[in-house]
Amino acid sequence: MIRHFSLHLGLSILSIATLALSPIHAETELITNDHFSDGGGSWILNSPSGTAASTAMEREGDEPILVVSVQNEDEKPTDVRMQRVFGDIVAGKSYSVKFKIKATTPNEIVAYVYPENEGSRVLWRMPLKTDSEWREYSYTFKGKDTASNCVLGFAQLGKISNTYSFKDISLTEGE
Repeated sequence: MIRHFSLHLGLSILSIATLALSPIHAETELITNDHFSDGGGSWILNSPSGTAASTAMEREGDEPILVVSVQNEDEKPTDVRMQRVFGDIVAGKSYSVKFKIKATTPNEIVAYVYPENEGSRVLWRMPLKTDSEWREYSYTFKGKDTASNCVLGFAQLGKISNTYSFKDISLTEGE
């Protein structure tokens, strides 16, 4: 009877030790909403001359919202971009991008990832539709190249004068 008990106890301890040593496949957060607490300062807004663009922090209940206002003075479409540097992309790894967006006037914009100083080397790009209701987007992509100092961004915000609201932006690295 004692041997039977000690065998089970030994197997149980071995099982627990094996679980403790097994790798845990957790996602690494590269961008989360905590950056909104700094007033959106980690997000960079690029706008050409003739276009007034600004960011502001607002709240919807307890949720922080990053608001981007774009005013085209001559009403010609311009490429206003909002982006944030997050780090590296590794070829073959999976990445998940999630966010919610709405706009005062319906529009089509683009979400992207590319190396900060190599805008023509697009690592991921996705056209989006915006309207006056919150739209939730979620994408997973594999890194096709390894690149350092990458940015997650949103482009074509200056196609029309508009106000965009962003919340729950996240970028995570999987396996």
